[in-house]
Amino acid sequence: MKRNLRYMAIMAAMVAANANAQDAYNLTSLTSSDLNGTARYVGMGGAMNALGADISTMQSNPAGIGLYRKGDCAFSLSNNTGDESRKFLNRGENFVSFDQLGVVFSFEVGDSPEYFNIGFNYHKDKAYHNVFFDARPLGTGLSQTYQMEELFKSPGQDYYTGRSVSDMAEFGYQTGLLAKDEKGNYIGIGASEYGFKKYERGSRNQLDFSLAFNFDNQFYFGAAVGCSFLSHEIASLYSEENADGGYDLSNYLKTTGTAVDFKVGAIIRPIEDNPFRFGISISTPTAYYMKVDNGFASIDVDKNIEGYHPYEMGAFINDYRIETPWKFGLSAATTVGTQFAIDA
Repeated sequence: MKRNLRYMAIMAAMVAANANAQDAYNLTSLTSSDLNGTARYVGMGGAMNALGADISTMQSNPAGIGLYRKGDCAFSLSNNTGDESRKFLNRGENFVSFDQLGVVFSFEVGDSPEYFNIGFNYHKDKAYHNVFFDARPLGTGLSQTYQMEELFKSPGQDYYTGRSVSDMAEFGYQTGLLAKDEKGNYIGIGASEYGFKKYERGSRNQLDFSLAFNFDNQFYFGAAVGCSFLSHEIASLYSEENADGGYDLSNYLKTTGTAVDFKVGAIIRPIEDNPFRFGISISTPTAYYMKVDNGFASIDVDKNIEGYHPYEMGAFINDYRIETPWKFGLSAATTVGTQFAIDA
C-alpha cells in the first residue's frame, strides 16, 4: 500500500522516463475537450444541439447552422491566471486564449423560402496550461530509489550484461542511487523528503467546415468535417533529499498530432409555428496521429553521494495512433418569447 502511494506521487515525473509508452491517463488528458466557443454557447453549457442558430453548434450538431437566415460571424477570447506559474520555467502568470473564430454564409433558395448555409469555425478544443507544486517529508520506505531497486530486480535481462533493465533501474544503477549492501545486492539509498514541480502547456485546436440545409423552416440537416491540430509540452522536476545529499530527476516531453472526424446531424420542428424541436447528431471516432519528439529524461546526483554520476537518457521519437469513441446525441429544446431558451 505504501509503495502504491509512492507510485502515485511520482507518476507524472516518470512520463518521459517511460519513453515507449503513453498511459491511459495521459491519453485521456490529450483527447478530452474543454467547453469553448461563442459566449452564448459557453453560457448555455454547450447544450445547444437542438436549439441551433449558433456558430459553435457545428462542432457537435452541424444542423445547428441550418437555422440561420442571414450571415453571421463570431470571435471569442478568454484569460486564465495562475500566480504560481512564474516560479517554474519563468512562465508568465496570465494566459490569454484565442478560443474561437467563425463565420456562416446563408443563401436563400427556392420559394418556401429555404436556405443553404456554409460555415467555417475555428475553436480551441483543449488548453493545456497547468502548474503543479508539491513538497513534503517522505514516510519510511517511500523513496523513489526503492522503486529503482524493485525494477532493477524485476525480470527482463540486458543482452550484454545480464542485468535487469528499465529506464528507472538504469538511472539508479548508473548514478549511484543503487548502492551495494554487504551481500552484494543493489538497494536504494532512500530519502527523507521529496519535491515535485510540473509545468504543462499547449493546446488542441479544431477547424470545422460545415454545410447545412433548411427545408420549410421545419427540417434542418447538416454535415461537417473537423480537422484537429495538437501541440502539448510537459516538463517536470522530481527531487529527493536525505542526510547525505539528494538528486533531481528532470523530464521533458513534447507531443504533436493531427486528427480528422466527420459529423452529421438533424434538427426537426414537428409542429409548424411551434418553437419546440429535437435534435439528433452522430460523430465518427476521431483518429489522432501522434508524434512524441524532443523527449528526454536526465538525473543529477549530489556529489556527496558515494558513486555519484550524472546520467541522461537521449532524445527519442515515437509515433502512435489512437481513436476516440463514436458519439451519439439526442436533444430537445424550445424557446419562450425572445428572452428564454432551454435545451436538454
